[in-house]
Amino acid sequence: MARRFGPLVVALFALVVASVAFAADSREPQHRFNGADQAWAHRIILSHDALGPGDWRVEQLDNQGDASAPAYCKNPNLSDLVLTGKAKNPDFGREDSF
Repeated sequence: MARRFGPLVVALFALVVASVAFAADSREPQHRFNGADQAWAHRIILSHDALGPGDWRVEQLDNQGDASAPAYCKNPNLSDLVLTGKAKNPDFGREDSF
């Protein structure tokens, strides 16, 4: 019985590895996160206190900037870059502004 599951496990593992390889975009930067750069990325995120007075709110943007970019700028080749830390700023906005 165990002999039947051995090839099945190997085949499933190969399928998972292949699907991960195909899912990765070859134009995206390489990801090699490290603790120091990841901590630094989280420290430089904007907060409400950094914005000053006003009615600042976190907005949900619908990728509005993508529509105005020229076609040759939409998918640049970043494969030679290495991303070592990542954090996302909230999208702050005020009434009648973006």
